[in-house]
Amino acid sequence: MNRFPIITLGVLALAVITGLWTDAASALVYNRHQILSGEVWRIVTCNWVHFSSSHFAYDVLAFALAGSLIELRGHPGFGWVCLLSPTLIGLAVFLTQPDLELFGGLSGMATGSAVFLSLHGLREHNAWRWICWFALAVIAVKIGLEFATGQLAFAQSGALALKPVPASHVAGGLSGALVWFFTRESSNLQNRTEQCCGDPLFSASSEMPLVRGFGSRGGRRA
Repeated sequence: MNRFPIITLGVLALAVITGLWTDAASALVYNRHQILSGEVWRIVTCNWVHFSSSHFAYDVLAFALAGSLIELRGHPGFGWVCLLSPTLIGLAVFLTQPDLELFGGLSGMATGSAVFLSLHGLREHNAWRWICWFALAVIAVKIGLEFATGQLAFAQSGALALKPVPASHVAGGLSGALVWFFTRESSNLQNRTEQCCGDPLFSASSEMPLVRGFGSRGGRRA
């Protein structure tokens, strides 16, 4: 079945718009002073604002890869990851970083998506399972190094001294893990249905309904 990663593209489209529209970025970026003044939407919208071209490129590429694989492989619940993670990330930054004035970027959501994808992959019995174990290990090491060194691994900016906010990546990863935990049985039922009856979207004889979480992309997994 041909799947189109519409959720992934929707999230990326918002990042592109804020990158091109400077006034929008100024109104959406995490600014602690403005949040304390009542502009609480910045806690969520900051995830779509970036501070340099490299910051934008690395975050967008990471999210695009993880999100596309999630949707192409048909894992249910990705829409909930994209709804939950921006709020948890913004709150984590606000509550744990009282001295941080500015924050932005999709890296937390990318981390959550990668964790969500990898946890689903651990249930498979092929090489993909080991790739997912490796991805989880890399994420854990990366976050640990950010806590230890306070340095970014990739994105830099000539105008601003960018610093990692590992709390945002922990919150993003937690979002992905939580959604995986509450949608994993739906994924299991989907896999059993496909194994026993074929794809219920195209099988006229199938009477078992396909249970999906928000953001599910039905059909066989690649």
